[in-house]
This record gives sequence, structure tokens and C-alpha cells, in this order.
Amino acid sequence: DGATPRQIFWKIVLPLIKPVLVIVVMMRFTDAFKVFDTVYTMTNGGPGTATEMLPNFIYKQGLKYYDAGYAAALAIVFVLVMAFITLFFLRRKTKDQASTDYVISNFAGPYVKWLLLIFSLVGVIFPLYWLTLSAFKLDRDHRSYPPVFFPSEFTLDHFVDVFSKNQLLGNLINSATIAVVTTVITLLVGSMAAYAV
Repeated sequence: DGATPRQIFWKIVLPLIKPVLVIVVMMRFTDAFKVFDTVYTMTNGGPGTATEMLPNFIYKQGLKYYDAGYAAALAIVFVLVMAFITLFFLRRKTKDQASTDYVISNFAGPYVKWLLLIFSLVGVIFPLYWLTLSAFKLDRDHRSYPPVFFPSEFTLDHFVDVFSKNQLLGNLINSATIAVVTTVITLLVGSMAAYAV
């Protein structure tokens, strides 16, 4: 009715694709934020630590320098940052998405829900439990055999190291920069390709 192509895009097309766009941006951003293999293969964090991302730094601390407690504390901080980013994007859900979630949850039977619960308990909760305990264990407990499932003493030294050393902020900035740049490039190229079709 006389609307320009720009008005059609901003007033009709963009509001219609906003729910899908939010999920795509969230998935792309979190995927880019936790990239490990490309950086490890191409530069291994170099020159110096200029391209070192947080997952690469955690890997080096845990498996190269054998500082499992420090690496576990870094991983917990990383999981919390990723959870915060995910919650930020999920708060952008619209009412249409909420009604879709209701239909999907009613479609899945009780057996599927129980299987998902059991899988999450075994596949997700136990590694998080082990990671959390590793962050609070003393260094001697990391090297003990058989493994110590519940340590007798707890320490916060590893978390003090995470926040007292300057390496965390630099790696977070590198990870966030790469995530933002690759997400913007992916959105620009992907939306032009999708809009052309």
C-alpha cells in the first residue's frame, strides 16, 4: 500500500523473523565464544597470547601445565559467563515462541521427559559436579590415586588466582571480540543470502 522496500523490511519482515533471528544469533554467538579447534590449529594462541581464547587458556592450564584446580575454576567462570549470555538472549523470547514451547512440551510424552532427565543427570550434572569439586580441591587431591570424589579440605585459592591474575580479562575480551565479529559477519552474509532466495 505504498510502503517503500525499507519500510517493508523494518515494519513487516524483521518483526516476523525476529524470534528465529534471536535464536540464531544466540547459537552463533555462543558457538563462536567457545571456539577451540580453529585457534588451536591455526595459531595456538600466538603470537604470544594475542589470539588466545578462554577455552584454549583453560586447556593449556589443565593439560599442559597440569594445574587442574586453576583450570577447573576457570572453566566454572566460563560456564557462568556462557549461562549469562544464553539467559540474556533467551529473555528476548516472544509470546509466539512461548506458545510453541508449550506445544512441544505437550507433544513429548512422559517417557521422553524421564529419559531426558536421566540423561541430564548422568551426562551433565556429574561432570559439573566433578568440575566444581575440582575447583575447590587442594592440589594434592588432584594427583591422588584413587581419585578423591569428595575432598576432606576445600580451598578458594584457585578462584583467587583466577581473579587476581590478569589473564582472564584478556582471554574474555579475545573471545567476545571473535564472537561478536563472526556473528555479525554470519548475520550479514546469511541474511543477504536468505533474503535473496
